[in-house]
Amino acid sequence: MQSPRQDTSASQNCWYGGTHTINGGKMQYHECRRTYMGRTQSSIKIRVQDTRTDGYCVRGRGDIGNSASTAGRRVYVTDCTTNSSWSAWKQSGWWNGNQGYEYVYRVAG
Repeated sequence: MQSPRQDTSASQNCWYGGTHTINGGKMQYHECRRTYMGRTQSSIKIRVQDTRTDGYCVRGRGDIGNSASTAGRRVYVTDCTTNSSWSAWKQSGWWNGNQGYEYVYRVAG
Protein backbone atom coordinates (compact mmCIF):
# COMPACT_ATOMS: atom_id res chain seq x y z
CA MET A 1 0.00 0.00 0.00
CA GLN A 2 1.31 3.42 -0.92
CA SER A 3 1.80 5.93 1.87
CA PRO A 4 -0.71 8.78 1.65
CA ARG A 5 1.90 11.51 2.06
CA GLN A 6 5.61 12.12 1.97
CA ASP A 7 7.01 11.76 5.48
CA THR A 8 9.94 14.15 5.81
CA SER A 9 11.04 12.53 9.08
CA ALA A 10 11.68 9.15 7.41
CA SER A 11 15.33 8.54 6.59
CA GLN A 12 15.83 7.84 2.93
CA ASN A 13 18.73 6.51 0.85
CA CYS A 14 18.83 7.00 -2.93
CA TRP A 15 21.27 5.88 -5.59
CA TYR A 16 21.72 5.74 -9.34
CA GLY A 17 20.92 2.17 -10.32
CA GLY A 18 22.50 2.12 -13.73
CA THR A 19 21.62 1.66 -17.38
CA HIS A 20 20.07 -1.42 -19.00
CA THR A 21 20.70 -1.71 -22.75
CA ILE A 22 18.79 -3.85 -25.23
CA ASN A 23 18.92 -4.04 -29.02
CA GLY A 24 17.16 -0.80 -29.99
CA GLY A 25 16.91 0.95 -26.65
CA LYS A 26 18.13 1.86 -23.18
CA MET A 27 16.71 2.46 -19.72
CA GLN A 28 18.24 4.39 -16.81
CA TYR A 29 16.94 4.12 -13.26
CA HIS A 30 17.32 5.47 -9.75
CA GLU A 31 16.13 3.73 -6.60
CA CYS A 32 15.32 5.03 -3.14
CA ARG A 33 14.58 3.18 0.06
CA ARG A 34 13.23 4.34 3.40
CA THR A 35 11.65 3.08 6.59
CA TYR A 36 8.19 4.50 7.13
CA MET A 37 6.09 3.59 10.19
CA GLY A 38 8.28 0.51 10.72
CA ARG A 39 7.98 -0.74 7.12
CA THR A 40 10.58 -0.74 4.37
CA GLN A 41 9.39 1.17 1.32
CA SER A 42 10.99 1.69 -2.08
CA SER A 43 10.59 4.13 -4.94
CA ILE A 44 11.88 3.86 -8.53
CA LYS A 45 12.48 6.58 -11.11
CA ILE A 46 13.02 5.48 -14.73
CA ARG A 47 13.48 6.90 -18.22
CA VAL A 48 14.01 5.23 -21.60
CA GLN A 49 15.53 5.96 -24.99
CA ASP A 50 14.44 4.44 -28.32
CA THR A 51 17.54 4.10 -30.51
CA ARG A 52 16.22 2.35 -33.62
CA THR A 53 13.68 3.30 -36.31
CA ASP A 54 11.86 0.02 -36.79
CA GLY A 55 8.23 0.55 -35.76
CA TYR A 56 8.86 -0.60 -32.19
CA CYS A 57 9.02 1.48 -29.03
CA VAL A 58 11.11 1.04 -25.90
CA ARG A 59 9.19 0.52 -22.65
CA GLY A 60 10.63 0.58 -19.17
CA ARG A 61 8.82 -0.89 -16.17
CA GLY A 62 9.58 -0.60 -12.47
CA ASP A 63 8.17 -3.07 -9.95
CA ILE A 64 8.49 -2.91 -6.16
CA GLY A 65 8.22 -5.72 -3.63
CA ASN A 66 10.13 -8.21 -1.55
CA SER A 67 10.71 -10.64 -4.43
CA ALA A 68 10.50 -10.48 -8.23
CA SER A 69 7.62 -12.98 -8.28
CA THR A 70 5.40 -10.95 -5.91
CA ALA A 71 6.45 -7.38 -6.76
CA GLY A 72 3.72 -5.05 -8.00
CA ARG A 73 4.01 -3.05 -11.21
CA ARG A 74 4.38 0.56 -10.12
CA VAL A 75 5.67 2.71 -13.00
CA TYR A 76 5.89 2.55 -16.81
CA VAL A 77 7.49 4.83 -19.38
CA THR A 78 7.49 4.38 -23.17
CA ASP A 79 9.48 6.16 -25.87
CA CYS A 80 8.82 5.87 -29.62
CA THR A 81 10.65 8.98 -30.82
CA THR A 82 13.84 7.34 -32.21
CA ASN A 83 15.57 10.73 -32.05
CA SER A 84 18.17 9.52 -29.54
CA SER A 85 16.81 11.75 -26.76
CA TRP A 86 15.72 10.38 -23.39
CA SER A 87 12.10 10.32 -22.31
CA ALA A 88 11.05 12.33 -19.26
CA TRP A 89 11.72 10.68 -15.89
CA LYS A 90 8.74 8.92 -14.29
CA GLN A 91 8.65 8.06 -10.60
CA SER A 92 6.66 5.36 -8.85
CA GLY A 93 5.97 6.99 -5.49
CA TRP A 94 6.54 5.03 -2.26
CA TRP A 95 5.42 1.40 -2.01
CA ASN A 96 5.96 -1.27 0.62
CA GLY A 97 8.84 -3.56 -0.35
CA ASN A 98 12.57 -3.76 0.08
CA GLN A 99 13.56 -4.07 -3.57
CA GLY A 100 13.03 -2.43 -6.93
CA TYR A 101 12.95 -4.52 -10.09
CA GLU A 102 13.55 -2.80 -13.43
CA TYR A 103 12.75 -4.15 -16.89
CA VAL A 104 13.24 -2.78 -20.40
CA TYR A 105 11.72 -4.27 -23.54
CA ARG A 106 10.38 -3.42 -26.99
CA VAL A 107 6.68 -3.06 -27.86
CA ALA A 108 4.87 -2.45 -31.15
CA GLY A 109 4.56 1.26 -31.90
